[in-house]
Amino acid sequence: MLFSKPDKRKTDFLLRHPEMATNYICRNYPFNFEELKQYQYDVDWYHISLNHHVEWSYKLIDYFVDKLDFHCKTTDYFPGFFCLNHGLPWSIELIKRYEHLWDWNILMFNSKLYSNKEIYDYMKKVYREYTTDEHLKKASKKCDSLAGTDFDYYENNYDLEYSFTDLSTYFSSLHQNWAEVEADPNPDWEAICNNSALDWSLEKIEKYKNKINFRQLSFNIAVPWSAELLSKYMMYFIRDTYRSAEVKGDYEFMGILSMNRHFPWNLQTITQFEKIIDFNCLTCNPAVDWSIEILLKYENRWGMPHLYHNPNIMPKAFAEMQNKEVMKEMLEMIIKNHKKLNN
Repeated sequence: MLFSKPDKRKTDFLLRHPEMATNYICRNYPFNFEELKQYQYDVDWYHISLNHHVEWSYKLIDYFVDKLDFHCKTTDYFPGFFCLNHGLPWSIELIKRYEHLWDWNILMFNSKLYSNKEIYDYMKKVYREYTTDEHLKKASKKCDSLAGTDFDYYENNYDLEYSFTDLSTYFSSLHQNWAEVEADPNPDWEAICNNSALDWSLEKIEKYKNKINFRQLSFNIAVPWSAELLSKYMMYFIRDTYRSAEVKGDYEFMGILSMNRHFPWNLQTITQFEKIIDFNCLTCNPAVDWSIEILLKYENRWGMPHLYHNPNIMPKAFAEMQNKEVMKEMLEMIIKNHKKLNN
């Protein structure tokens, strides 16, 4: 049985949202050559291209060379993700074999390769045959926008700690503690509210509530966030939204807070604030306490396609899908259901 009997609702949910399951399966199932031949017209090759668990071999790569994401095949994704797959059996021989296919602007930023001196020395000798330093410089900016040169590392290690925004990191350099804030003759409270290096507490928030910009505070990952804090200072959040937000609206700040990974978003808090939550933003938040109960209760409010690309929904709400037999059974069900709907 795919899921336990009480959770047939999980199967039904994934059949209603098949892309959510297939994205996860294509990214995590340990396909072998024969399985990929069998499912080649049913899988998403973008996600296959970043799958560390595939039994990668020259035979497999040669056979599916036109399907793998050596270069961008769609405007929806960043080019050449196959070049960043840390699961490939990287060697100089592998690089030479597909030398004319790699997206060298991206390959040069594969952190697994540039940490291998022998391989990277070879790459530095040949890359100018396929790109230029100017194009590499442009590519480096794009890589920075996708978790930097360790994009594949972050993509495949979902539990790593992320900064909610660059604001907290930047503003942490301005004041290291509250004594420095209090000694500052001209404190910039917008910057202070973004500063995650400060020891934020309920006492400090209460003390400075008339100086704090609560909308900017919504970005801060160091605040002891709770439903009680949000309820207590709701009018301050609304006040400062009208002071600083470009797009006005009482609850505009909830778009920021809905994405804050340090707010305890769970069934209870989501239910408490369901009338003002920005569900499009909340859908992107991997730190939500995702469960089938939450997914079902707000099924018609989730943002698409963010629901299908949030990396933590499947592991949290569908823990059974970490079993490869369950993944394969689910994929078979989706294929069968798709054929049934299209006949």
